[in-house]
Amino acid sequence: MTSHLMFICTYEWIYHADPTPQDKLAEVDARLSRIEGIVEQLSTRLISVETRLNSLENRQASNFKWLVGIQITTIITLGTLILFKPG
Repeated sequence: MTSHLMFICTYEWIYHADPTPQDKLAEVDARLSRIEGIVEQLSTRLISVETRLNSLENRQASNFKWLVGIQITTIITLGTLILFKPG
C-alpha cells in the first residue's frame, strides 16, 4: 500500500512539475506559429477586400462618365432645339 501511494505521489509530482525551458519555448513557438497563420489569413482577406473595392471604384467611375455624357448630350440637344425652334 505504501509503495502504491508513493507511486501516485511521484506520478503527480512528475505530471505537475514545472515545464522545462524547452517546453516553454516549444509552447511559445506553437503560439507564434498560430498567430502567424492568423496574420496570413487576415492578409489574404484584406487583399480580397481591396480588390473588390478597386473593382467597385472602377465601375462607379465608369457610371459617372456615362452620367456626365448623358447630361451634356441633353443640354446640347435642348440648346439646339431652343435656338432652332420653328416659328
